[in-house]
Amino acid sequence: MFKIKAPIDFATYAKHFTYETSQRRSQYLRERLSDRLAQEGEKKSTYLEVGFGPGATVCDLSRYFEKLILVEPNSFYVKDVKRRLDKEAKSLGYTTHIFEDFFCDRFYQQDKFRQQIKDGVDLFVASQFFWYLHPDKWSTVLDQVYTSLSAGGTMVITMTSDDSTSGNFYRRFEPEVQMANHIIEHFETHPDLTTDQLKLEVWREPLSFTDKESVLVDLFLFYSKSVVETFSNTEMSNLSLKEFSERYRHIVAEEFQKAGFYTGDFSEDGEELIEYQTTQCHIVVKKAG
Repeated sequence: MFKIKAPIDFATYAKHFTYETSQRRSQYLRERLSDRLAQEGEKKSTYLEVGFGPGATVCDLSRYFEKLILVEPNSFYVKDVKRRLDKEAKSLGYTTHIFEDFFCDRFYQQDKFRQQIKDGVDLFVASQFFWYLHPDKWSTVLDQVYTSLSAGGTMVITMTSDDSTSGNFYRRFEPEVQMANHIIEHFETHPDLTTDQLKLEVWREPLSFTDKESVLVDLFLFYSKSVVETFSNTEMSNLSLKEFSERYRHIVAEEFQKAGFYTGDFSEDGEELIEYQTTQCHIVVKKAG
């Protein structure tokens, strides 16, 4: 049975590095999307982000929009991001609408949510959202996102590249994981959409970060458990996170060793450091204007 991760679990295992990663992604997207953002003194109408996490992207891009629509299940992030956005709302001239009901595609079924997007979305952003969405829902949600875009609107979906070290690693637990490719193929082969109706681009961004071995092992065990729970209905998916970690820690260590990520350097408390290197895949779909 498909199970969403508890928000507190996500915060515990991911918050130590997600803000830095989110900041890098925000800067990267702002530079790549510069021609699609409003010019100085102008504003686009609506920004929608699903799974905004630490909020670096929405806080960075908020100045370009009149309305921010945000979906995030993690109350830890919601409270912090809302405080930061409220502080700048008056001076930057935007309104904020946050929805915490994230499960599957339920947010698109809410009357209040549909009312907020009824005039169209100029920019849709989601990072790693599909880790928490059962494959049976992917096509429906992708079509809902595309339909909600304004004429000339853009969606950007960021996923781990399927052929990256992360992608190869997660397939140790679930061989069928090919999320980025699925999203790309959805638009390339869509029976009702032509190249006259949309422009599809794929941007690949190298990403690396350094942390203590135990921290990164725990992080990748958490994400691996997420993959198993999303894609599988096997014994692994029924294990608690603690049981899963105890049983499969050696696989993470083996993969890190095989990839040569150990730096030979040590933290102040004597634990070996790992420089993890991977690639993010930004799937960009622009609706014809």
